[in-house]
Amino acid sequence: MLEENRKLFEDIERRYYFLPIKKRFENKVRKVGAEKALSYLTEVMQNSTANVEQIIQEQVRSGKISDAAQARKAIAGNAFQGLVAYALIYLQSNDLINRNLVITLKPKNTS
Repeated sequence: MLEENRKLFEDIERRYYFLPIKKRFENKVRKVGAEKALSYLTEVMQNSTANVEQIIQEQVRSGKISDAAQARKAIAGNAFQGLVAYALIYLQSNDLINRNLVITLKPKNTS
């Protein structure tokens, strides 16, 4: 795996809200296979919503997040992109797509 992809993979896994999404993705991979799991990414996200909401509420209670609504918006925008990148790197690490492809996440241009 390319170093850039390994770092991105680890960065995505460290996101406080990503664990339930990762678990759902891995469950889907076990059920339908890694390549076919790409067709279910929207379902994976939708089925992770309740668990991600629990994490948001825990973060609010602990004071790490002050605005749950804003956190939901940020997660909605970043989680799916992260899941797509995670899934592609997952496929790459299992030799299902070219190992020389660099997978990136570009930050939103705010200007």
